[in-house]
Amino acid sequence: MNSEEQRESIDSGYASMSIFVWCVAVGAILFAQSRAHRLGGVDTDWIFLGAGVLIMVATLLDIRRGTSTLSLSTFKRSDDSVGFWTSVSISGLLGVVVAFGALGDLCGLWQF
Repeated sequence: MNSEEQRESIDSGYASMSIFVWCVAVGAILFAQSRAHRLGGVDTDWIFLGAGVLIMVATLLDIRRGTSTLSLSTFKRSDDSVGFWTSVSISGLLGVVVAFGALGDLCGLWQF
């Protein structure tokens, strides 16, 4: 396997992992919302905290890979750096807001 094939394999792995992480995060949020009356506040907060962390991990994988997807548009860092960093910023901010909101609710700073 030459270096180009190895790079494509790594990029494909990052893309698959990023999609998997996003699916798990969105699934966890949907599950928490559909079962909120059964789970209670604390369990739901832990699910949201985990989902926020997973979204941040997916964002880091996008940065490492150099390609980010936002609303069915794919941006490569080498081709469209403004679009790439905008997509990464939106994804990272979403992850931070979800995790910070859940952490604040767990600490009793606010109630959702």
